[in-house]
Amino acid sequence: MRRPPSPGSQTGPPAFPSRSSDTARAPGTPRSSPLTPKWPEWVLLSAAARPGGDILVWQAEHLATRLPLPVKLVLRVLRTNVHRLQRSNLERIAASGDAEMRLQGQRVNARWTCDFVAHDPAPALARIAAPVLSITGGGDLQVPPEDVDAIGRLVRGPFQGHVVADLNHLFRPDPRSLGPTGYRGITARRGSEVLPRRSTEPPRTR
Repeated sequence: MRRPPSPGSQTGPPAFPSRSSDTARAPGTPRSSPLTPKWPEWVLLSAAARPGGDILVWQAEHLATRLPLPVKLVLRVLRTNVHRLQRSNLERIAASGDAEMRLQGQRVNARWTCDFVAHDPAPALARIAAPVLSITGGGDLQVPPEDVDAIGRLVRGPFQGHVVADLNHLFRPDPRSLGPTGYRGITARRGSEVLPRRSTEPPRTR
């Protein structure tokens, strides 16, 4: 969570007029400052409204169909089911008790993963009575875009939500729907000016 440089500055579209505004990271992020309802306003970017374990299941379902063809062929030859592999990996992480470990040759932050799986942002969101603006990319493959509506049902204050079509988790255009595998090429290019123009869809309001 970060405070803006000065009182009165706005981060993202100015949805709620007030003397100050604050930007919050998605409340699904563990080991950060705890989400509290004390800020005068909330701007949630790519935020989730479900437990981390459910997010990982959702990610697997959506990313499995976007794997490169060579990877799909290898998985088919090895008769590897992506969902079963993910469950097996999470069970190994939970049972290890280690801060870090290696899975399929890659180093994994096991402690962070355990925290993420167990964390449920819904109770914290339900305590927010201040105005909330939630924005998520319609092509986000890390956080379910439909969670914008769930956040609107959870928070108690005025709410406005936007799902910006064709943008990924980093709010960059992702026409090929590459997800995280395309982040390096996307971030190397100039950042898109997408937040000022908002979504082409009607806002979710309450």
